[in-house]
Amino acid sequence: MSVFLRVNLLLLCAFFSYSSASQEGQTLGSTINRDVNQLSPEAAVADPDAPEKTRTEIIQTSASLRAQVAQLMFVSVSGNLSLTSEDRRLLREVHPGGVLLSNLSGGNNTREYTNVLLDLEKASSLPIPFFIACNMFETQEQSKTSIAHQFLSIPTPLAISAAGSNEATEGFIKSLASNLSTLGVNVHLGPSLRIHTADTPIKYAVNTFGSGVKQSIEMSAMFANAFSDENIAWSPLGFPGGVIKPNVPSVLISHKDQFIQHEILPYEAAVNAGVSMIHVGNTLTPMLDRSNVPSSLSPIMIKVFLRGYTGFDGIIVAGPADDSIIELDHSPGEAAVAMIKAGADMVLWDELAPSLKDAVDAIVAAVIDGEIPPQQISESYQRIVELKEDLGLFDRETISRRKSSALDIKNNRDSSTDIIERRSITLLKNNNGLLPLSKKTTIGLGVTGYYGVSELFEELRNPFKKISRQLIISAEHTGKVEDFDIDRVKNRTSKWQTVICVFDPNMDLPHQREILLFLRQSNKKVIVVLLGVPEDMGHYYNADAILLAYSQRNNLTVTMKAIRDVIVGEGPVDLVTPGSPVNVRVDNPVQYNIYEMVRNPSGQIPIPIGKDIPYGYSLSYRSENALKKVAWDFGDGKSSRDWDGEYQYKDSGNYFITLTIKTEDGEEKSERYPARVLP
Repeated sequence: MSVFLRVNLLLLCAFFSYSSASQEGQTLGSTINRDVNQLSPEAAVADPDAPEKTRTEIIQTSASLRAQVAQLMFVSVSGNLSLTSEDRRLLREVHPGGVLLSNLSGGNNTREYTNVLLDLEKASSLPIPFFIACNMFETQEQSKTSIAHQFLSIPTPLAISAAGSNEATEGFIKSLASNLSTLGVNVHLGPSLRIHTADTPIKYAVNTFGSGVKQSIEMSAMFANAFSDENIAWSPLGFPGGVIKPNVPSVLISHKDQFIQHEILPYEAAVNAGVSMIHVGNTLTPMLDRSNVPSSLSPIMIKVFLRGYTGFDGIIVAGPADDSIIELDHSPGEAAVAMIKAGADMVLWDELAPSLKDAVDAIVAAVIDGEIPPQQISESYQRIVELKEDLGLFDRETISRRKSSALDIKNNRDSSTDIIERRSITLLKNNNGLLPLSKKTTIGLGVTGYYGVSELFEELRNPFKKISRQLIISAEHTGKVEDFDIDRVKNRTSKWQTVICVFDPNMDLPHQREILLFLRQSNKKVIVVLLGVPEDMGHYYNADAILLAYSQRNNLTVTMKAIRDVIVGEGPVDLVTPGSPVNVRVDNPVQYNIYEMVRNPSGQIPIPIGKDIPYGYSLSYRSENALKKVAWDFGDGKSSRDWDGEYQYKDSGNYFITLTIKTEDGEEKSERYPARVLP
């Protein structure tokens, strides 16, 4: 019997039973629900002494099977500035549990989206609110379920890790969560907690927190807590992680022991921090599940590892069900049924399409045929409704234009992203101390490159009055450098002495090497600014200095302000992390030098690059522009305000040398370094 026929028979039976059911005071929804559970008509008789039901309990018992199944759908809408008419029609007909907004461009645009969804909720026969979700960490080029964010600058996850500041990160996440809450968004999907490995092309690392497990664990707790404070459900993406490569499915090749000791830890930390939703992706896990099905279809990955090992009891969102790897072997209905059978509570779709109704029909039919236990649908539905109640979604109000407009003004003053971008810039090479550039002695300075050139040029015009630029136009528009652009760079830079090249390491490497070789042979001093992490540093061998930013094109203004500060020696400063005690004898003085104790610039790369650049690598330069005050406390009652010198202890013992600095930005930092003084 076809799915269509089975579902229509169910609805026909429900229609004939509606007349008798209504005489007993039952609703059509409760009749269909009881038809599945074989409840007797007497069960509907109200008990006058029974306690009054809560709103959640009423909604849970009044929804039909089909309405419950529809709540298990999480769909992406395609409208650019608003919902399309087709989107509205399908949302009215199906009324899914969640809606992922994939294209937003400002506060008022987001407000219009959420208000339309609120109107659709109120017009529904069963007014259950939508989860309204977005992912602010994916750009339009990377995913169909991404968000073009213009109303708030967003650093990449890799930039957050490179910045290495919990305080700055918490400030940014709180600002992000506050923005989304004000605009009516109640779920944030992402970023991923996938650990970057050497098997994954490095260009995909920008949307991870790097290769450090500890860093990802810390980030998961901060994201969970900050979003929870704003009554937003945060869902980490992409459980269980895995290697990402172009045009092939994501794969995790870890054995069980390695998986438990490595990849699963950030997700376990998120569970311990109280997240109420986790996304399971389509990663293949051949060493963990011998059937080698995508994780979204795997009972082992969902029930054994995510539910069992981490103890997660919240909502599991699986998919996308319309991903190419799923569509190879499954129709939309088959995919939805398989994901629910595997243990998912909700099924994610990259597109809102008519096939969504087929998926709902297929799950309803699977319940009727006994393929899916009714209790499983009921439990998932209950989790969804209870979370919506906990988030206050049943009582939310229309978002006013005044609120969204005020938010745009507030974001113009928000410095949280600026702080992270400034702290993340990493110095990888600095031959002969070329950086920082002196405002007084640097002459013949020019900027060239693919994109970001105009932004950096404007930032450098103040400290360097005489500065030139040459934009490589063809690369910006076509992704490839044409010969005429190479000739223009060679001609324009002939009178420059110091050249700043802004390059994308994922674009036209042969022409980048050609430009650098020409500049080197022309005796130019060359500073390369990389907007992204390169696979191989060898391409930039001819550069005198290399600065690494972890930015994407939609955040260039903020990034170039940060690059400017580092180029002129005004970037943020960090103190080096304390290590093993310094051992000296009483008769030998301790040598101290402030430049050996600070990192300037402060960024540290959170992934290795080949064999030459290890995890956590960075260089530091000497700059008097960044520090204002220095204070040493030697732990024996003596102190000094000199930037360098020596100090001799009179007595043996264990001491802590406390170093306190105050930067030109007004920021004060302090660290304690152990010292062991021997007789």
